[in-house]
Amino acid sequence: MQLNLSVKAAHGLKHHGKHLVELTLDGHGAARTEWVEDEYDGEGYAVEPKDFQRAGRKVILLNGSEERYKNAWMHIAVIHKRDILGDKRAAEAHMPFSQLAKGYNGWVALEHKSKYGGKIFLVSSLSERPSQRLARQSSQQSASPPAQSPARSPSPPVDEDIHEQMAIMASIQSSMSSTASGAAPGSVPPGSSPPSVLFQAPTGAQAPAQTPGPPAMQPSAGPPMLPPTACRASAQAPGFSPLTTWADK
Repeated sequence: MQLNLSVKAAHGLKHHGKHLVELTLDGHGAARTEWVEDEYDGEGYAVEPKDFQRAGRKVILLNGSEERYKNAWMHIAVIHKRDILGDKRAAEAHMPFSQLAKGYNGWVALEHKSKYGGKIFLVSSLSERPSQRLARQSSQQSASPPAQSPARSPSPPVDEDIHEQMAIMASIQSSMSSTASGAAPGSVPPGSSPPSVLFQAPTGAQAPAQTPGPPAMQPSAGPPMLPPTACRASAQAPGFSPLTTWADK
């Protein structure tokens, strides 16, 4: 676990110049912010509150669980920088670790020699270390079952009647192509069997009317034929000669 601390601002400090905030948790060394210089307005007055946001973030890595620090204290001190006499502890405060671990967000009053020494705005939170968080996520991923691909629905079985009907249709198309190429209607190519009927007309349906073809050719009429008896009578007539022709008559 780790304790995240952020000093946002300071207000009402007794000295002007540079300051830093020192944070010391029982059992750990001191963590100090960077030095922050006073800022002045156009009339020469120091701007309040003093901004620590750019230099006030600190992280304290805990040695063990939160239970181990239930009786620990956080010691806060504001250090004033002096060039001649050395740095001075300008104000200080003390807070229990349990209060910071629950999450603190507000002003902390400071004192100096039992007197009010100003205040600082402090934000705290308790969280896992980045290495612990990564290890926990890795263990969760390894423990979770692997993702399964969605099951595919089985393909429907192929009906054998469909194959038979397709074969019949192919035979009909072949017969139609032979008719179009010059074969007599209804004729079957050599070596092939007549196509089976794919669909049967319902009972009671009338057959389609057939288109009448051209009239049959009649033989042309020749010269009139005489019966045999007439021929014999003519041959026996007086003056008949076998050499007499129709032209002599």
